[in-house]
Amino acid sequence: MYDLDERTITEYDVAEFERLLREASIVAAGDAVPLLRRAVDLYRAPFLSETSAEWCELERDRLEQLYLMALTRLADLHDALGQHHESIAAAERVLQTDPYREDAYARIIRAHLRLGNNAAAAHHYAQCARLLRDDLGVDPGPEIVTLLRKGP
Repeated sequence: MYDLDERTITEYDVAEFERLLREASIVAAGDAVPLLRRAVDLYRAPFLSETSAEWCELERDRLEQLYLMALTRLADLHDALGQHHESIAAAERVLQTDPYREDAYARIIRAHLRLGNNAAAAHHYAQCARLLRDDLGVDPGPEIVTLLRKGP
């Protein structure tokens, strides 16, 4: 928001995003969920994506990592609270930003298994394995393989 009389910026999304993350880091798990939701909803696109200045790239990367960490924590909190559909949604948002995050696939698979959706878990495993093999030439790591075999 701009204060046109003073021509100064009085608030902006990055500051609010970081404030919400700080607050979420010091409150109880259940209280952190709405704060993290608000924070990740503020992240709409990479920071100043049209600018290629080095300082922008560094800040863009830093904010993206904070965003991914917030989504990961949100997925974990939802899972711990038995909110498996919400956990899946948060982990899927991680994959929208970084499709190679095997840990996000593991969260999705674990949540589907806890919901009794074995076919959905197997589908996500196959999707992960195909992406890793086709794009990176690697197989999924032992954690995700074990998860699918043994369950959550």
